[in-house]
Amino acid sequence: MKGHFHLFALSAAFSVIAINTGKFSLFLGAWFLWLVYLYFSKRINFVLFVSAFFSFFFFHHYFPAYDPAAVSRPFPENKTYTFTGTIVSDIERSEEKLSFTFLENQTETKLNVVLFDDDERNKRFPYTYYAVCSIKGKFLTPPEATNPFQFDMRRYWFEQGIAGQIIVESAEDIVCTNRNHVLGAIYTFRKNMLQKAKETLHPELSGWQQALIFGDKSGIDEGTEMLFQRWGLSHLLAISGLHVGIILTIVYFFIIRIFQWTKEKARLFVLMFLPVYALLAGGQPSVWRASLMAVVVLIMQWKKWKLSHVDMLSIVFLTLIIGDRHIIFHVGFQFSFLVTLGLILSHEWFKQAENRFDLGLKISFIAQMMIVPLQMHYFFYFQPLAILLNVFVVPYFSLFVIPFCFVSLTFSYLPKYMVTFLETFFLKLNQFFIDFIKAIDKMVNVPFVSGEISLFTACCYYFFLVMMMIALNKKRHRNALLYGLMLTATLTFIIVKPYISSEGLVTMLDIGQGDAFVIELPYRKGVFLIDGGATFDFQTFEPKDNVFQHVIRPYLMGRGIETIDAIFVTHADLDHHGSIRYILEHFDVKEVIVHPYFNLEDKEFKTWRQLGAKITKANVFDEITRNGHSFYVLGPLDDKRDENDNSLVLYTEIGKAHWLFTGDIGKEVEREIASLFHFLDVDIVKVAHHGSDTSTDEQFLKTFRPKYGWISVGRNNRYGHPKEEVLETLETYGVTIFRTDEQGAVQFIFDDEKAYIKPFLNQ
Repeated sequence: MKGHFHLFALSAAFSVIAINTGKFSLFLGAWFLWLVYLYFSKRINFVLFVSAFFSFFFFHHYFPAYDPAAVSRPFPENKTYTFTGTIVSDIERSEEKLSFTFLENQTETKLNVVLFDDDERNKRFPYTYYAVCSIKGKFLTPPEATNPFQFDMRRYWFEQGIAGQIIVESAEDIVCTNRNHVLGAIYTFRKNMLQKAKETLHPELSGWQQALIFGDKSGIDEGTEMLFQRWGLSHLLAISGLHVGIILTIVYFFIIRIFQWTKEKARLFVLMFLPVYALLAGGQPSVWRASLMAVVVLIMQWKKWKLSHVDMLSIVFLTLIIGDRHIIFHVGFQFSFLVTLGLILSHEWFKQAENRFDLGLKISFIAQMMIVPLQMHYFFYFQPLAILLNVFVVPYFSLFVIPFCFVSLTFSYLPKYMVTFLETFFLKLNQFFIDFIKAIDKMVNVPFVSGEISLFTACCYYFFLVMMMIALNKKRHRNALLYGLMLTATLTFIIVKPYISSEGLVTMLDIGQGDAFVIELPYRKGVFLIDGGATFDFQTFEPKDNVFQHVIRPYLMGRGIETIDAIFVTHADLDHHGSIRYILEHFDVKEVIVHPYFNLEDKEFKTWRQLGAKITKANVFDEITRNGHSFYVLGPLDDKRDENDNSLVLYTEIGKAHWLFTGDIGKEVEREIASLFHFLDVDIVKVAHHGSDTSTDEQFLKTFRPKYGWISVGRNNRYGHPKEEVLETLETYGVTIFRTDEQGAVQFIFDDEKAYIKPFLNQ
């Protein structure tokens, strides 16, 4: 086994990739051939060959495979029950809710308990880990993704081992009995430390201390957190090897230099302290990886065993996945192990560094390059300049911010004037540094929006990266340059792929009760949006960004879209234009096109101008040609004094199909358009006004005879859309119906030879 633990770690990794991609045979065959190569080259014996091969089958059955059709529902939904069981997590608190994981006795399943309550009552919640509880609430299954690239909450919870959610109305509905348990004591101590920091420290310093020492990022400004995410600096906010290394340095300094303990006692103390600290730091996979890695190293030194760093990392990897089979699906777990593996395998190259800056640049390069495919898979972009920025930011956090946060734990014992001085010093210096990062973000924020990455492309990427690092380790610079060029070509291919693809799409996104259509021409000749709706805040009546953040933005990023050639806004209802302001903020939009009766003095439309939007008014009979593609304006014919009837009506040909986008026009306008443009062929019609009975006139359908009707409508909406009579009328005229409330997003996919319609659900 010695020197070969990595085989079983790789077996587990390949198994989980096979599960997620559904390519069991491919990965099993590749794994078998690799083991055959190792066996005949005498790198492994027959026992290892057989053990490693069959471990693939073990892990393939060990890790859970997500099947949306077979997701367990231990209780009927939306009904009130009294659940009995045990709290099996820390209590997470925020201003608006309290939540924890609950192991239910009857079904032996984990459930997520959520109590929406005021902050003061949350603070007084007296229960902790291992408390036995009786909870009254409603069971809900988490929602599934209904759009391409949308975050799938149902899958996420399944991969965390959670079967559903209990919604609790009042704190009185949770009755528990605390039991003595070491984890309960640790979590209670953590809660007290967090509360003490909030009460004694400046809020900003308290936020950094909680994030960098206790793994609670709730005190970090959301803008700062997003800034760090954009620039590949999120690892600094997630406790990992850097933080654990600093902790070990501080602990060893105190117990050996100050308290003058022997090295043996110090080692024993650290071995007991590190698992406890991992829990105090929130128990995230990255801190467990770093803590257990340190534990393994200390045990190796103590027992004078000799294992390679790869073996030690593999032992930690296997220990964690055997302890919790769901942990392998955690993004932080995957990032942490990939980066650490890359740093270990590049140690010979690091030895060639001429100075500290050169070493920092090499470490940053490897750390960033190891996770590029994962960044593309989860976030659809990567930031190449992050390699340089990390060289400056990591030392700043290592030498100042993190140590200062540890020192701040002692502030309650220091004189007030000294605390004030130290806090002021930290806040001014840290703000200066954050402003420095913001300035860079403003001047040179040029992320590569990659879109989704294929398994084959990811494999090519890692092959060229590993071969390049092998060459650099062996000082074969010419070979390293060759593989580096191939790596660059792979990245370039990912970016330019849409521009060489003959495939085009029209996508009706499922945004609930609203419209959002994305048109992508082949070879990325043009990207057009027709509407971008949103929900609104009931207090301010301002459009909320949830539709943009959860549906529109992920879709555009997943398709590798950075530039939008034009957005057609049919009319001035929030369910059609509410997300436009957010699209303008985050994407390069060349033009916004509206109907001639739009009130551009409205507050919302002034916001568009402030965001730099070029706004064009389109009149009836206009032919709007952008990037060689034409849209014909069929309405409004005149000012109807009604926003719905004033909807911009567009006619175009896409993928050899003729399309009619109708906005929210009513029956009278439909009849006018049918009378005036009766000679037009229509294959696909966007059914007006979400299937309301105010629209879809029989004469309109009789005139145009569309083959397909697309309805963008919210599930269980309060308007009862689409109306049954509308559906019956469409069916009477032979129209095949596609609707977002039942089928999720609907896509029309075409190229030069074929075209087909593909619903996201019920495929």
